Amino acid sequence: PVSESYSPLSWDTLLSRGMVSTQSFTRAQIEAAFANTKVAARDPLAAERPNEMALQVHVALVSLPAIGRNLLDNDGWRLLATNRRQAQALLVTESGPMSSMRYESQRILDELPFELRQNGQALKMRVMSYDKRLQVPGYPESVKAHFLIVDNATPLDPTLPFELDLKWGRRFFGIANQVVYQSFPLQYNFHGWRSAWYGFWDTPWSEREWFKTWRYRDLEILMLLSGLTVLTAVLVLQKRFSAVVSRLRRWRAIYLMFTVGFIGWIAQGQLSIVNITAALDELRHGGDLSFFMNDPMTVILWVFVAFTLLVWGRGTFCGWLCPFGALQELISMVTQAVGLRHRRLKSALDQKLKLIKYVVLAAILGGVWFSPSFAEVAVEVEPFKTAISLYFVRDWPYIAWAVFCLGLSVFVYRGYCRYICPLGAALAATNVLQRWSWIPRREACGTPCQTCRHRCEYQAIDRQGEVNYS
Repeated sequence: PVSESYSPLSWDTLLSRGMVSTQSFTRAQIEAAFANTKVAARDPLAAERPNEMALQVHVALVSLPAIGRNLLDNDGWRLLATNRRQAQALLVTESGPMSSMRYESQRILDELPFELRQNGQALKMRVMSYDKRLQVPGYPESVKAHFLIVDNATPLDPTLPFELDLKWGRRFFGIANQVVYQSFPLQYNFHGWRSAWYGFWDTPWSEREWFKTWRYRDLEILMLLSGLTVLTAVLVLQKRFSAVVSRLRRWRAIYLMFTVGFIGWIAQGQLSIVNITAALDELRHGGDLSFFMNDPMTVILWVFVAFTLLVWGRGTFCGWLCPFGALQELISMVTQAVGLRHRRLKSALDQKLKLIKYVVLAAILGGVWFSPSFAEVAVEVEPFKTAISLYFVRDWPYIAWAVFCLGLSVFVYRGYCRYICPLGAALAATNVLQRWSWIPRREACGTPCQTCRHRCEYQAIDRQGEVNYS
């Protein structure tokens, strides 16, 4: 549902903000379009006044309350809502000496004189009868308004660009009555960031759908923020908390259970490579990231992760806040308690295996641009949806893959995270953004001391004592 709130705007303001677009065609442009056809040179005034405006067309996405509520009175808005039934609707106006689009008759006798496309797909439309003039202050008397309802069978996404063409027909008479059509593109750019920006200011906070969602989940948000505050305190005071190893391990086990149980299974806050691919796909098609606002857990976690990438690197998310990663580690704790030990791989093999996740990441991101259908399948390399979002209630191949990834951690510490995870690869690529070296070093690190290298279960410390965050 869309908020019904809006701020009153004049016709000129709607035009200046791009909420209503204007397209003008001169007599010369129209004649040029029909040149070299059987209906060329039909306008006798084109040669005398070629630059005279012959037709002016306005286009607006009237189903947006910020636009539609300004153009229509209350009765008109209710009529539009009844006719469109949650579908999108366009306003098309015409004025000028050659404005001769007879919508009501053409609806019965001919095809609708418009073609609407989005992402290469033709969208069907129908005309809504509306005899009253627009109610917005400053609306020209000479402008005729017509309303086009997009068919729900071929829905229009109002956040993405679309193409609307006016089909202008001229009849000629031979053996049968025939028509030559030419298409005139009608530009409309009020979508994506622009519509989100004006919607942001024109709609009160309490009326915004995402705000209602955040209010509904206020307890979960409070618990998440409390957990992030505690984690931040622990990382800032790392020396104090790591002074007693047994205490740190107990506290870490408790926090990992919080991550799996609350962040993952209850709050559904598992960050995923799907967040990145969805954002890239949306931006690629001219949209924005406002859809994230409907998921407060995802927004809060990504903001926190973005900040911690600059301070502590990707280890904050991968080591503490990833529910699937936490589940792997908890399983490892149990198996180690019963006597199973992780296998430590040779350094050369470990480094080669770590390259796999970057190949997986490249394949997924490439698919977003070149093969979206492949990308949709490739993201299933992440078992997060199966193990966390759907609680293992899924078809057996997905369950088998998730169990394999978890089982791998019994033998190789966080094997999935280290060698397969595309999200981990994406976060590791941001290591160049890390501004602080927060792990203290001693002169003996690497030469001769090798204690940390041998104790690090991630095998992330090289012989020189340097930490490799890849």
